[in-house]
Amino acid sequence: MDGKMDGPAVCDDGLVRPVEQQTVALYSLFKRIEPGQARFLAQVLEQNIAHCVELQVQEQQANDPAYISNLSTESKETAVIRLLSHLPLLRPGNEEAKSRYLELIPKILAHSIRHDVHIEESRQLLSYSLIHPAISNDDRCSLTQWLRQLEDRIHNNDIYPATLEERLPNCTVYPASRENLFITVDLAKSR
Repeated sequence: MDGKMDGPAVCDDGLVRPVEQQTVALYSLFKRIEPGQARFLAQVLEQNIAHCVELQVQEQQANDPAYISNLSTESKETAVIRLLSHLPLLRPGNEEAKSRYLELIPKILAHSIRHDVHIEESRQLLSYSLIHPAISNDDRCSLTQWLRQLEDRIHNNDIYPATLEERLPNCTVYPASRENLFITVDLAKSR
């Protein structure tokens, strides 16, 4: 295994899901595991990516404020694709690079909503932004306004099913609190 997965993946239920969507789902699952299990998974993942030179270069770029700033000179399509691949690699504590991301992401989202382009990529970018450990709660609050606008655009264009349950047919969604949802997967339905 080379540790590289590009593009969408076909899931057990036959649906095709982008790698970014799978990443967000894994994040949700990992948040609920025991610390010992988390350490084990971290070691497995580290071993799988330890010798990936491409990832090391990408991580260096992802944490370089100048590189992130230069993305604003790229086409919006190129910028959103690079942001999707680089934002997950932003290291917590790198405030200068984080501020560049937080300057660029709203510009990309505004462009996408205004011109009705790159909606799926923008949704994925916003999902990463809202769960990323480098992004503070205050930063998340400022991004939440974009979530509402993006959801309005999605629902007005009927791009996606209207409810979370329709988007995740093999899952049951329980509100754990106002801010969080608890999602369970019915493995019998997904086979």
